[in-house]
Formats: sequence, C-alpha cells, structure tokens
Amino acid sequence: MVFTGTNFFTSATYDAITTFCGIYADTVTVDSATQVTATWTLGIPPCGTVSPVLYFNTTELLDYASGVTDVVNNLTIASSSAGL
Repeated sequence: MVFTGTNFFTSATYDAITTFCGIYADTVTVDSATQVTATWTLGIPPCGTVSPVLYFNTTELLDYASGVTDVVNNLTIASSSAGL
C-alpha cells in the first residue's frame, strides 16, 4: 500500500506505523517526504471500505496523517481450472 502526501517525517527518530482493518503492516518504509510504502506479508487485508491509518511515533510526539484514501487491491489469480 502506497501513501502519497506531503511533509512525511523522514528522520530515523520517527517510526512510521500503518494499520488497515486493525491489522498492523509487517513493514513500513518512508520512501521520501511525499511517499510511504506499507506491506503485509500475506497481502493487504480484505475488509471493505475501512480507511488505512498511517501515523508517526517518537518518544516526544505522535502525529497522524490525514486525507482522502483510495485503496486498490486488484485480485491476482494464481491458478485456474478454466479450460480443463
């Protein structure tokens, strides 16, 4: 899942954390001040119209990102019995 925006914290003193449907991402990488990438080992959790949450945590500050979300989770077919 890729978040785009402005002024994301890029300092190593901030931990970027993402949840979707209450499930924490396995890894969250701040790519730049305008992009953050979150991944789940088993893929993005399927849960309807819930908005993902991105926040930055440090011992001194807790700051949430806000804005409009558009979650796209295209289905990938790994195998099929069609044409058998």
